[in-house]
Amino acid sequence: MLEALQREVFEELNISSFKPLFAFRYVFQSNIEKELINSFITYYSDSIDPNPIEISEGRFWSIKEITENIGRDVFTPNFELEFQKLLEIMDL
Repeated sequence: MLEALQREVFEELNISSFKPLFAFRYVFQSNIEKELINSFITYYSDSIDPNPIEISEGRFWSIKEITENIGRDVFTPNFELEFQKLLEIMDL
């Protein structure tokens, strides 16, 4: 699983030194899907160069910006759940 994640990060963001740390696992279920989620945390301070073939657009969000937009239909329900769990783990 980690090798596949590292390969994907390299292909999409051109980051070869990606070191994911397992955070938690949970099952997300809505009225249209059910999936097993494996969440990881990493710290990275160098520049990120997205591969335009893999990623057509994107942006960086601060923790404050994400928190201010929770519950406003900006993010998917599973992202909001996962973000709240990450905040608890990171004690933010």
